[in-house]
Amino acid sequence: MAQASSSLGATISEPPVPAIARSVARGASKRDAAAEVFQRFASRLIRLASTRLDSSVRRRRDPEDVVQSVFRTFFRRLGEG
Repeated sequence: MAQASSSLGATISEPPVPAIARSVARGASKRDAAAEVFQRFASRLIRLASTRLDSSVRRRRDPEDVVQSVFRTFFRRLGEG
């Protein structure tokens, strides 16, 4: 298990992304795996987008919209192989 720090500084265990992919290969629900990936990374990616997006992009798109687009593209391409 990968270790991650919570916002309170506590260390929590998370399965690494390859482990999630293997669980899908063994028959776990793709929807469950996608939800786990989204839950794990969405807030971090939103914070990253908030700090990295150029102000001209931020005027047109919220960081949440950018992250949603990233996930949509990621899962579509993952499904395509």
